[in-house]
Amino acid sequence: MYNLLEKNKDWKVVDMASSDAGWKYADVFSDINNYSKYYEEKYNGTKTFVQCDVESKIFGEKEFDFVIASHILEHVIDPVSFCNELVRIGKRGYIEVPTPLWDNLASGPDTGIQYGHKWWVTFDDVDNHIEINKKINVVNLAISLQENNRHMLFFRDSMITQLYWEDNIEVKIGDGIYNYYDNRDIDETYDSNQISDWNGKYLFEFGKLK
Repeated sequence: MYNLLEKNKDWKVVDMASSDAGWKYADVFSDINNYSKYYEEKYNGTKTFVQCDVESKIFGEKEFDFVIASHILEHVIDPVSFCNELVRIGKRGYIEVPTPLWDNLASGPDTGIQYGHKWWVTFDDVDNHIEINKKINVVNLAISLQENNRHMLFFRDSMITQLYWEDNIEVKIGDGIYNYYDNRDIDETYDSNQISDWNGKYLFEFGKLK
């Protein structure tokens, strides 16, 4: 994505929910928290910061050539509506999310966090669509943020899912049912909808089924 943006410096680019880690290629940064002073000082007033909820419709139709949505899809209230909004405001873009395994190890249950992770996001490369399921808290937080960042150098493909799109994003909400079968006569099925609110609740704690 960096190479693509380097080759198309005339594109107008927005970074959605950038916090203070926005891509240097963006012309516009947005976040629900106010980072206007940070971006004003960093880019000497040459770029724009917009304080907003990324699920609000504040940008114009096809206003941007490229839309960055890095580590935000797993947070939003309505992921289908958010993806539709990305397509509405942009011609193409990039979505990055943690893999479900890494999300659980590095984020834990997000207990008490206002904007915590709500969804596990995967990609079905047979039917070519993003699939969204409710996040399950399987184990306690196991990896610190510092460890997470160091692992990125070695295990990036295992830690994050990276998706480039043009014109449209196909999104489906999964049924939240997980199945596992193998030749050791293991037959497991779990329906994540058994618990309506996963905040502070674990499927496993210290290796034991609750």
